[in-house]
Amino acid sequence: MPLLARIPVATIKIGDLEDMENIGKANNVQLVIGNSHAVDTAERLGTPILRAGFPLYDIIGGYQKTWIGYRGTRQTLFDLANLVINYSHEEIPVYRSIYAQKPAGELTELNSSKTLSCH
Repeated sequence: MPLLARIPVATIKIGDLEDMENIGKANNVQLVIGNSHAVDTAERLGTPILRAGFPLYDIIGGYQKTWIGYRGTRQTLFDLANLVINYSHEEIPVYRSIYAQKPAGELTELNSSKTLSCH
């Protein structure tokens, strides 16, 4: 049995970056994992990119990144989480405690605000 036939996925597409971009557009891709050549593709798709593989000519020391073992897995998870956080365009409203000691003018403004937290 060929090696690719043993991979437990619905489909496997062998292609180049153009094929990846077309599939990404069709499937609303959320993340690109690739080398420095995939940066333009990720930008056109509007998604973050986790740089991996070779060449990594746009990151200094990228070739020395550890990917295997506990340390590599942990760092990769941190990198993925940071990509999601940094790429998210949702803003978190400023928390203002209802118990904060504010001048009278700010209290009126605070009471009329609709973004109060219940925590």
